Amino acid sequence: MKSNSSIRIMNRPEDFKALGINPEVVEPWEDGRRNDDAPGCVEWWYFDAETPDGITVNVNFATNPPTMRSAQRGYKPFVFYNVQFADGTCETDVIQVDAAECALGEGQCDVKMGKNYFRGDLQDYVLHIENPESNVTIDLKLSSTARSFRPGTAFFQRENGDIFTWLCAVPRGKVEGTVVCGGRTLQIQGSGYHDHQWGTAENQEFWNRWIWGRQQVAGHTVLLFDFVSTRETGAIQYPVFAVIGPDGNVVIRNEERTPDVDITIEGTRPEQGCGKPFPDKSRYWFRSGDVEAVYELQSEQEYTCNNHYEMLDADGKALYDQRGIYPTISRYYANGHLKLTRSGEVLVDAGGRMHYEVESLYANYILDASDREAALGTDPAEASRQMRSRMAANAASEEKGLDATGAPDPELAGTYDALINTPMGKQRGKIVFAVDGTTLTGTMDFMGRTYKVESGIATAEGYSYEINAKVMLRRLNAKVRGTRSGDAIEGTLTAPMGSITFNGNKSR
Repeated sequence: MKSNSSIRIMNRPEDFKALGINPEVVEPWEDGRRNDDAPGCVEWWYFDAETPDGITVNVNFATNPPTMRSAQRGYKPFVFYNVQFADGTCETDVIQVDAAECALGEGQCDVKMGKNYFRGDLQDYVLHIENPESNVTIDLKLSSTARSFRPGTAFFQRENGDIFTWLCAVPRGKVEGTVVCGGRTLQIQGSGYHDHQWGTAENQEFWNRWIWGRQQVAGHTVLLFDFVSTRETGAIQYPVFAVIGPDGNVVIRNEERTPDVDITIEGTRPEQGCGKPFPDKSRYWFRSGDVEAVYELQSEQEYTCNNHYEMLDADGKALYDQRGIYPTISRYYANGHLKLTRSGEVLVDAGGRMHYEVESLYANYILDASDREAALGTDPAEASRQMRSRMAANAASEEKGLDATGAPDPELAGTYDALINTPMGKQRGKIVFAVDGTTLTGTMDFMGRTYKVESGIATAEGYSYEINAKVMLRRLNAKVRGTRSGDAIEGTLTAPMGSITFNGNKSR
């Protein structure tokens, strides 16, 4: 198959000149507003922080949802936050904001959405989040300890003019401040990160898949954003990579696949939920002058998988089916190991646990674009059809409903303090059950909301019910199935985007 729509990274001298970008240094205005509210446009500013004692904070300011964007002009802004405590529990929510309360500055990062804001000049940033409904307040300062990084101009562009971007404004920084949530006040001191992205088309218009991750190892910061473009654009691989030294300067960087780059994948593992073959171990080798870097990622555990295809309505699924689009995103624990040498002298040879993300936008996940002919010869629509057929068959064989005529379980009634394992961390919640024969009613509290138990059945074999859950910006039907043992319960909540587990004990 011949590519009918090209894609390239904009890193030529004429690209810098046309965009008014200094090729030698990132400037503060690049972290300001870069997009508008035209149909299909999106922009977001992402921040995270972690402390030595195991607290993590993630915040994202976005002008529009990242997928299935509106065909109408205008913003639908929201702020997402997640605070995970050292014991694994977390507080997370999405704050939706009226477009009239959204202000985006252009001279530097100056984002205001309602009472929430994020401001900075590439060196120093202030972040403020307040959610009165959940009694959450976040006030943090981020001070950069590394030079900003972008691949080329930060732009990838298709032949039709659509763009996808990535600007790593703060690859590494110091964070301090206060977080009030979950009934406690936390004094935060640790490390942080901030990047900025904007685009004019949905991700599947550009990419078949990507692997994104970063790691702090032996005083060095590793950045990896390994893209493979769509079948229509030639399945071109862009292994964006950088190592930033303790002094904050880039030691080695890469943007395209050249003779100075070698990438190998050793084995695959199936993504939970759909079985796409994701890399088990990836090995990257880069050379620039007298500097060489070998970076190895060994996956350890997939701890979250979100199936965005299953979150669509019937019309959206039909549209995606025509092109074989099947977007899923997974996050993994991994062991990342860096060996960095200069003129044969070893500068770093160390590793440790890190997290990385795999975004797969089509059913035919392209492992390595070096096998380009095979990738171009794969029909994504047929691959999607086969995957959906396989998943439906598996679901049909595994699903077994409870018999409502079974023996009742009146001892299930009561209030349970629950621990719910969500993709963003552990949530403490409360489950209240009322039992009338084999009919189960009640409520389920988690992620700051109360959901009504619907279509509930409780028997000696177990219990099942449904809830109409709000997940991010969507309402979705979720099914719950579980069992009781004495005063303890456990179960699984299955929604279109994936599953979460929970366990609880009856309150005394």
